Amino acid sequence: MQDDHVAETTFFALHMPEPTVTEIARTLLAVAPLLPTVEELRGLGIDAQRVKRRGYLDAVEDEQVLGVFARYLEVRAALAEAISDLEPLLWNIKEGSREERISAFVIAYTAACLLMRSSEMLISLVADNRILHEKLDQGDPRLGLPRKQFTTVYRSRTSPYNYMRFDLGRRFATANLDEIEALSSRESLAGVVELFRREHAVAAGFSKAKSLLGGLRYRAHSWTRRRRSSVKQVTFALFELGGRSVSSLRNPLRRKAVTEKIKIAVEAAMSPGDVLVTRHADAATNLFLPGFWPHAALYLGSGKTGAGSMKLEEGPLSLSEPEPVQVLEALRDGVKFRTLKTTLAVDCFAVIRPQLAELEITEALARAATHAGKGYDFEFDFGRSDRLVCTEVIYRGFHGIGGLDFVLTERGGRPTLTAEDLLDMAIEARGFEVVALFGPEEKDGLVFGAPARERLAASY
Repeated sequence: MQDDHVAETTFFALHMPEPTVTEIARTLLAVAPLLPTVEELRGLGIDAQRVKRRGYLDAVEDEQVLGVFARYLEVRAALAEAISDLEPLLWNIKEGSREERISAFVIAYTAACLLMRSSEMLISLVADNRILHEKLDQGDPRLGLPRKQFTTVYRSRTSPYNYMRFDLGRRFATANLDEIEALSSRESLAGVVELFRREHAVAAGFSKAKSLLGGLRYRAHSWTRRRRSSVKQVTFALFELGGRSVSSLRNPLRRKAVTEKIKIAVEAAMSPGDVLVTRHADAATNLFLPGFWPHAALYLGSGKTGAGSMKLEEGPLSLSEPEPVQVLEALRDGVKFRTLKTTLAVDCFAVIRPQLAELEITEALARAATHAGKGYDFEFDFGRSDRLVCTEVIYRGFHGIGGLDFVLTERGGRPTLTAEDLLDMAIEARGFEVVALFGPEEKDGLVFGAPARERLAASY
């Protein structure tokens, strides 16, 4: 049966009709308007001087840059596929009429012009901006962005072989303008010819000398990237080895101070969007992480109906399982949905609440949920978004929503946000408020409101 299924699949794969010239023309006209505009690509700089001074993209800028780049790559892939589909017809001189080959050429060449123009603009804006080109090379699993995509675009655009093929096409187009213009009388190609006119005029500005210079710049970029990448890989491996080793060092015989009764009591007072800041009294990481309160997690909801529940209809959130996930938390095994029971298996905790409207909190939770599945960042570098630390889940979910603004502080040469930075915001009423506190000593018990705020302020 399995062999029959494989045979059937192979049969359909081999006998699927190739897209026609008319269909590819429609595809070109459909995807061309989706290509990011010059203004959008320039927007990748997002006040480049301010970003350069700051040294990183904030959460909002990060989303914007990666979103535009992801759309660019989607259109780029569609244009490249159109060219690939047309190549057999372009080179099949024995079959097909001259008009058919000219039709295929004008579509493929126009797609190539779009690729050249957009990649040229992207490279001019990004290549000399270390922050941007490292960001675009990081990749992002949420958007289906593999690593090193900017480098791939850069290499392709500055390849002498690719430029030679493009230059041949440009010369052929110039020599056969009359035949190409005549295609505008065909309804299926009129739009393509109009697009050709615009793109062919822009293509006149490309030069061999500029392409050669671009190739030399790419080699310099590639050498720098490889050197920096190798150093980062070794550094991250060392941080990861140390982080995993230290984070697992706890006393297995010690009973956690937070009891089941305390968990039930605090859950009844919590709302979706609350932030849990926790501490294990016996964790070896307490010796290396700054402050008394080292860890934070994002509460999603109770998983029940009624007050205190939060349910997202789409995406990776599911709060109706037998053991419902209630927390989004970054630990050494990555950013995952977890139960409140596991998150509160600690010795003391604080609950703080963002001062946002319900719709704003829903938006923040949805945004935070898109980061589920990413790895843990043992380097604690907020400048990258492909791996996250615990407080970065909150930062990337809430920053810029409803005017909530997080100020990252440089520690050890890196922009960071600690759990105590979040608590400071709550104690000082800067976008958060203190809801509850248990500890720091077990005898202190669970308190709410103003008493919780006063004790929290004295705890660190």
